[in-house]
Parts: sequence; structure tokens; C-alpha cells
Amino acid sequence: MAGQIYHFPSKGACYKRRRVRVLILLLLLGACYGFIHSPFFRLEDIEFEGNRHVSCQELLGLMGVEKGINIWRIDTGLVCQRLGAHPLIEKVQVRRCWPGKLLVQVKERTPMALLYCQGKFWVLDREGVVMFSRDKLGNLSLPLITGCDPGPIGPGYRIEDEGIRAALKVIACAPQPSPIQEVIAPSPEHLNLVWAGNFFIKFGEAHAPEEKFSKIYQALASLDTHRGEVEYIDVSFTGPPVVKYNQKEHSKKKE
Repeated sequence: MAGQIYHFPSKGACYKRRRVRVLILLLLLGACYGFIHSPFFRLEDIEFEGNRHVSCQELLGLMGVEKGINIWRIDTGLVCQRLGAHPLIEKVQVRRCWPGKLLVQVKERTPMALLYCQGKFWVLDREGVVMFSRDKLGNLSLPLITGCDPGPIGPGYRIEDEGIRAALKVIACAPQPSPIQEVIAPSPEHLNLVWAGNFFIKFGEAHAPEEKFSKIYQALASLDTHRGEVEYIDVSFTGPPVVKYNQKEHSKKKE
């Protein structure tokens, strides 16, 4: 059987083929670069979703992005950072929608409570972030937090006061619509509530709030016709709730 003869390509032929491949690769890269930076990817539209209280025009101003820019050049992380600095915005997601659209999905903060300090009513979300302030209550029907001083605050400020944070935890766990009119929070261990009907509740710590709410309803159900004689209801300790009656009022009823 005759042997097979294999001819190896010369070094010159191999070098030529490499040069052709490199040239083709460079041409492809150049074409891709030119296509990416072409008017095809020019930003033509910015769409906002989820914003109710912050206007699209205000969001557009915060973004620092103008229409006509190449969509590849937009730093979506930086845009999220700029929009997230707004005190009413909790979360932001920015997505490129090819070829020339930007979708901005916004989650606004939800008002949870009012904090009265410095002569103003400050609206807080559940994380203790200050959303805005009002000189008067107006139509803001939210539980009021009093008895504490967080120091200087303003829109966008995250409150770290432990008493206020404990009060927010209690308010967040309350049944809806909330029966809590006010939380007096001098410290996280000594919370007191003003319940619907102007009942004063000694609540204690924010631990196990659902269990304490159940005790409050249990106590209120047992009052019947003596509601106006109640001085306070105490659920701050383990065991059944304690109802303290106003002795003068209670004596008048008996007479």
C-alpha cells in the first residue's frame, strides 16, 4: 500500500492567513463600533411608570439625560442614584429598550405616620425616611408620633431615633384602617397609644404587637357601658389586659 504524503503549508502561507483573519476581525469590530454609535441607537423616548406624586417633568430634570444621546452612553446606575435621592422615591429601576427608548420604573414611598416636632408635621414612611412636612394637619389622616425629639431633620432624612422607630413598627403592624390615633414615644420601652375612641393604652415595648392588639380588643369588648369611665388599658406586660377605671367617674355611676 502506497504511503500518503502530507504537505505542510509554508510559513508564508500561514502568516498570510493570519493577516486575513485579523483584518476581517478588525473590519467586524469597526462595523460593530460604527453601528453602536450610529443614529439608530439615538434616545427618542423616556417612559415613566409608577410615579403618582412626583411629576414626569421633575423626574426628567433629576435624571440629567437628554433625548438624542446615544442610548449606549447612558449610565443607568448613575440615573438610579440621582432619582433615588428624591425624598418621595423608595426604589428605581432603569432599563434600556432597544433601539432608542428608556424605561424608568419608580416605586414611591408610602406615608406611614406623622411626626410632630419643630412646630411642623413631618410625614414618615415605614423606614423612618422623612418625605415632606406640613405646617397644619389638613387632610393627612395618619397616626401621630409625639413625645420625642429626633433633632434637626428635613426631607430625605432617615430618622434613627429608637423610640420613633419602635413607634413605626407598632403602626406598621396595626390592623387597617388603623385604630391608632397617636403614639407617645419617649423611649422604645415606654410606648403609649391613643386608641380610636380616645382610649389611653399603656403599650410598653414594640415586641409582639399583634398579641398586644388582640389584648386591647379583648379589653374593649369587656367594657360594655363603662367605656367613658376608663382611665387606661395596660397591655405592657405578659398576661391578660388590665383596665384601670377613673375612680371619680366610676363612683358617680354607682350612685
